[in-house]
Amino acid sequence: MNRGFIAAAALIAGALLFTACRKGIAMNGPEGGPGVPQTSAVPKGSSPEGTWYEQDENACVLEITKDTVKYTNHDGSYTTEEKYKCSMFGDEPELKLEDTFVYEDMYYNKAEDRIIAYTWSHTDGDGGHHRIEYARSEYVAPPPPTYDPPKDNSDPGAKKEFADLTVRKMKVSFHDAGIPYDINTSMAPEPPFEDDYSYDLTVLEDGTGRVSSSFCQEIELTKEQVDQLQKLVKDADLGQINGIDIHTEGLPYGSPEYEAEIELASGDIIRSSANGDNVPENWKNFQEPMHHLLFFAFVDAGYKYSSGEFHSTKPMKRVQGAETKRREETGLKEEDKLIVADWKKAYDYSLDTKYFVFSDPENKYPVLMKTLDSLSEQYRKKAEETLQKHYETMEKVPASVWKKADRKYCYSLYAVDNWQISGNIFSFLVSEGEANSLGAGDFGYGQYGYARFNIDMDTGEILTVSDLFTSTDAVHEALMEIFSHYGTHNDSGKFVHSAEFPAYLREALEKPEPEGIGWNAAYDYLELWVPLRMNKGDDTSLRELLYYDEIQEILSDKYTNVW
Repeated sequence: MNRGFIAAAALIAGALLFTACRKGIAMNGPEGGPGVPQTSAVPKGSSPEGTWYEQDENACVLEITKDTVKYTNHDGSYTTEEKYKCSMFGDEPELKLEDTFVYEDMYYNKAEDRIIAYTWSHTDGDGGHHRIEYARSEYVAPPPPTYDPPKDNSDPGAKKEFADLTVRKMKVSFHDAGIPYDINTSMAPEPPFEDDYSYDLTVLEDGTGRVSSSFCQEIELTKEQVDQLQKLVKDADLGQINGIDIHTEGLPYGSPEYEAEIELASGDIIRSSANGDNVPENWKNFQEPMHHLLFFAFVDAGYKYSSGEFHSTKPMKRVQGAETKRREETGLKEEDKLIVADWKKAYDYSLDTKYFVFSDPENKYPVLMKTLDSLSEQYRKKAEETLQKHYETMEKVPASVWKKADRKYCYSLYAVDNWQISGNIFSFLVSEGEANSLGAGDFGYGQYGYARFNIDMDTGEILTVSDLFTSTDAVHEALMEIFSHYGTHNDSGKFVHSAEFPAYLREALEKPEPEGIGWNAAYDYLELWVPLRMNKGDDTSLRELLYYDEIQEILSDKYTNVW
């Protein structure tokens, strides 16, 4: 093809793209035919050029020329200017800037003549982009909403002074605005989050209490927690809110609001409700510390606010001792043994592997050490076999690939990340990985996984999931119930619902990793890792959790402790 033609085509394409950025999608000239000269002023809706104002309070400003964007924050204390390139994103021109600019994405909406920008995800506390809109005119705040005057149905003769504010029962509901946080930080919001909440509390004769909530089942309160609540009622002089009933209709969601009915030990009842600006200071002073006290009482009792689930923290059978010794605290030592291949190689590259070895300097665990020595020997053989396989793989790589390689290495590892003793179980995690710089072999540039081992310290037996339960049938039934809820949209789900899966699961429960299901004992639950071969078509292990409070009846006593 003629080089002149190629150059001309490139120039034409560049001109068209530049025109698209300046004019949006319309390529034709104004009425009267193409080629009519343009005025120096940029017509509204035809180009991102101009001065733009953020459509919000404390508005920032963008000044866009044909090739630069200048950003100035709301008070002028910070400004930055960068060049941009224009490309089409669907029907909208996109302004491509460096990664250091204040916005991650910027678009020009020709139809609405607006600049749409998105903040960087890593500076958003909630993890997602925030949409920012700019217009050519300065932001004008909408007029404040108007509401009808509040309706005051308060009881002017209601009792305000109480000799004793000791609470017997309390029902409260309210809107909480949540803990303030800066969306321009990497910190996520902290609980309790903004929402409507309610609590229904009863104080028992022994000074303890029971409380239910709008977000969780009923829990018990300790005497210390009840005493803290009683103090909050007295410190806020909550009797002063009695009889208040003032409401403004039509307030938006998020406006302050509460309703309270508090029965005192004396038999008196405090009733009060209000919203908006009518909420009294006494309630404001009470709501936040009361909500914080009760919300985290639920968390301590087992409420998982991230998922909405509840799993009791009361003493119960757990596959973990109350005391755990980790790493060197166990008296055991671990060392990685490195094997470097000294074979003749066609190319200059590093080739090595490593495996783990445990030692017991004080000879405290002779039975355990027999099992650990056996596992170490198995991994030594595996490491040597892998080294040989890698050598054969790397030697087959064509010279043309080697010549282009900046780095030249191939390695594998079977290393221990952590080990511990909890109860009469010794547990450790083995990292298994292999990688090379050329992407050669069936594992590409690298693949990594883990194997979990849990050993009975008295017998040296490697424990399976089935060993932790009263029978294989019991845990098999529990897991089949969980797996029955899997969908069939992927290969793993289809396998779970196949006729062969029940027998496969039973076999996996009675074998340790890597052939069977691996497990790890946490405080709240048993963490199960299903072998990769079950995840047909997937590249990660399948993880399931069995919470202790749901499996008490089928947990064996042999490897559990009540605490």
